[in-house]
Amino acid sequence: MRKSFVVFFLFISNFLHSQSLQDLERQASSMNIKSQEDLVRELKNKGMTVQDAQRMAKLYGLDFQDYVSKYVIGDEDNDQDGFSDQMPVVSELILIEDSLNMLEVDSVDNLEEIEEDSIIYFGYNIFLNNPFANKDYLVGNIDEGYILAPGDVLRIFVFGDNTYQVEVEIDLNGNILLPDIGMFFASGYTFSTVKKRLIDYLGRSFSGLLDNPQRSFLDVSLTQIRPVKVTLLGESNTPGPHLVNGFATVLNAIYSSGGIKTSGSLRNIQVFRNNNLIKNIDLYDYITKGSLDGDIRLMNNDIIFIPARENTIELLGSVRNPAIYELKSKEGINNLLDFSGGLNYNSSTLAIINRIKPMNERKITDTYSRYLTSVDISTTFQNSFEYLVKKGEYLYLIAKKFNVSIGELKKWNSLKNNHLDIAQKLKIFNSDFELFDGDVVTFSEIPDKTLNVVSIGGSINRPGKYPYDKFSDLKTLIVNAGNNILPRTYLGKVDISKEMLDGSRSFKSYNLKSVLQDEIKVILDDQDSVGIYSLDQVEGDYEIKVSGFGVEGFGLIDSVLSDTTINLRWRDNITLFDVIFSSTPFEDENFQSNFLRSRIDVKRFSDVNGMYTVNPVSIEDSHDFILQPQDEVLIFSKEVFENMDKTFSISGYVNRPGEYRLDSSMTIEDAILTAGGLRDFANLNRVAVYSLDKTSELKSSELKYLKVDIDYLNGKSKQSQNTYSLRNFDNISIYKDPKIKNSVTVNVVGEVNSPGTVTLEFINENMNSVIDKVGGFTANASLGSSYIIRDTVPIEFNFLKDLSKDISFLSDGDSIIIINNKDEITISGAVNNPSKILYSKKRSKYYLKNSGGKLRGRAGNKYVIYPSGKAKEIGFLRNPTIYPGSEIFVSFKDIDGKEKKPFGEQFVSLFSVLTGALTTVLLIQRVSN
Repeated sequence: MRKSFVVFFLFISNFLHSQSLQDLERQASSMNIKSQEDLVRELKNKGMTVQDAQRMAKLYGLDFQDYVSKYVIGDEDNDQDGFSDQMPVVSELILIEDSLNMLEVDSVDNLEEIEEDSIIYFGYNIFLNNPFANKDYLVGNIDEGYILAPGDVLRIFVFGDNTYQVEVEIDLNGNILLPDIGMFFASGYTFSTVKKRLIDYLGRSFSGLLDNPQRSFLDVSLTQIRPVKVTLLGESNTPGPHLVNGFATVLNAIYSSGGIKTSGSLRNIQVFRNNNLIKNIDLYDYITKGSLDGDIRLMNNDIIFIPARENTIELLGSVRNPAIYELKSKEGINNLLDFSGGLNYNSSTLAIINRIKPMNERKITDTYSRYLTSVDISTTFQNSFEYLVKKGEYLYLIAKKFNVSIGELKKWNSLKNNHLDIAQKLKIFNSDFELFDGDVVTFSEIPDKTLNVVSIGGSINRPGKYPYDKFSDLKTLIVNAGNNILPRTYLGKVDISKEMLDGSRSFKSYNLKSVLQDEIKVILDDQDSVGIYSLDQVEGDYEIKVSGFGVEGFGLIDSVLSDTTINLRWRDNITLFDVIFSSTPFEDENFQSNFLRSRIDVKRFSDVNGMYTVNPVSIEDSHDFILQPQDEVLIFSKEVFENMDKTFSISGYVNRPGEYRLDSSMTIEDAILTAGGLRDFANLNRVAVYSLDKTSELKSSELKYLKVDIDYLNGKSKQSQNTYSLRNFDNISIYKDPKIKNSVTVNVVGEVNSPGTVTLEFINENMNSVIDKVGGFTANASLGSSYIIRDTVPIEFNFLKDLSKDISFLSDGDSIIIINNKDEITISGAVNNPSKILYSKKRSKYYLKNSGGKLRGRAGNKYVIYPSGKAKEIGFLRNPTIYPGSEIFVSFKDIDGKEKKPFGEQFVSLFSVLTGALTTVLLIQRVSN
């Protein structure tokens, strides 16, 4: 573990001015804490509980449990330290520089990401998935036109009648050295030319290369391509020099550099070679058409310059690809739509442009810096059209409206001055509507209106919308399009709703019977809507409502199921039995066993008082009970007076304790089998059954004890000897066999001859017996210092006097700690010389004197704290005995004479405790493992 550490992030410089980092380290390392009980004791001596330490640690950013388990025990998943909160080790903390500012920066970054996600910059996302991030991919296709240069490596292979193979690099002079043959100049030639020249050159040395037919053959390949250094400048994500290979193009290099910032132009990427501009590349051709005819192969020292965006045009609304675009000079709205993929199928042709005032038109006193204009793009596709001048219009307004100049209007119409007459015809030649930097172009959706439509609804077989030109009269629409009216249709009225040109509607009504019998003929108009009514709508509700137990709608006709209520159409002479039989699973056994046959309620509406009256009817009388419209039938189950879902509970030594359904004539053996059988050590001779007491005002349950019939439980007998049948709400408890005792295993560590675990044989065993099982005490054992630990808390036990006493108080997992008699005595607190002194058989005041005595005017009470955690006060007539490993502590006083520990020392003590904690627990774990 590192020695130097930064305490509590940044607060240490504010609170501990008087103590340097080295002082803190020295005081922390001077504490002698070997176990977690030492940690608890140290906190207690300083007037702190474990909870205080947890709160203090949490307040200053430390995690207690993480420190203990990770850095003391060395097990990040160990949770045996007994502390619920967590505190990481101080020595592992690092200084966090202005974490608040870091948080704010992160938050700002996230906000920027969210804002950018709302409307994207078109084209820049092609660089997100970068296929050339690893420059090994920048190889390209080795084409025949590749020009060789120094650094390229060729593999030359002659085969056939002759064999020759060599791999050579073109040197700085452009030559390749062919062993045993000579020097060959290759630089500056294309790959195909070099292959032809090599055939002629090597044909002098190898027969068969130049013969016809050939008997020797030549294969030439590139095995390594020279690197090319290019420089990207301007709005690149990583401007500066980059290495690519000789096949790389401009697009390869841009990909390799991580792409272009959104502030950079995609329309005018400039390539310079030898200080001359050799190419302008427009990436929109690549993005929108997949074409990069202008992409060129790079040479060494080429410069790629990415200028700033020329402009920012935002396209919104009903378009295929809303985004922020960049347009070149003279490009207009049609180009913008081409880049975006065009309009959606339901888009209006009217573009609304939100435009910033030009710089030359702005004034510092302007309240509004933007204005709206519009253009119908359908007109921009025409070559020319005529425009009639309206009252109040003049040349400037018309020119601005159609995005042309005043000079163009005069030229097209041979105007000699600026005078215009009302209704004068002007010829306008269309050009693309020019857009400017900052324009926001929006296309709305067209209204959801359909021409040539008539609709019909209501009591008709096939309601819907139909073409007006095919069904232009009312009878044709009803009979042919609507497939005629439904039964129980009201024939006295049919309504036609008409939509006017101004959007208002009017209604006309006709006699439906007269229309169908051709007594009148009604001609419809486009957008008419026809409504036909049913008798139920006109005459009222002719239904019967059925609800309650078992209502599921089986076999019902003309009914609507809503939750557990059925709306059934009334008909003449329908009986109550008809309704029950058709709306429930009447023949089902479960239904029959739970159905209350003696009462079915029929609620009938009274026209006299406007209220419902209840008529109880039995199932036997239901055959003759005739229902009327608006009757409400309510079916009951037997649960209205009897609990049908009876249960019992079973707990204790069974495999699946819980609540179960109570069946008829169940015994305790049946209940045990239902719960998965008995667990080991179950007591079969005494099973408790608690039954609900319904008679006594004071008694809640009746208890009886039963013995399990093993033969019935195992199936050897057909009937249980227990005559008691379980009742509803019975609670069965299966206890553990009292002859079975829980084993108690303790850990014995420290100064014994064979440290390890011991399992107690008898409940009244003594400490001597336990120590004998681990080989007895060593010569270095200090019985006065030794103690017992349970759940990290020390327990006082007098090993000097009580070795032969009963230790039945021990619990499974307890640890017996036998201390070494050579452990030092620690003197700390308000003394002149805090120190450690070797143990000798002296009393406490001897050690206090040898530490220089207490501080005058600052010392408070004096204590001896034994390893077990027990403390005794040192006073005028009190000079307690000292045992190895004890600590003498003198508290501080504040200016009022009250005991107080300095603020800095409180934290030093806390860290000192943490730094040395749980040594003993670590020893126990090693022995146990």
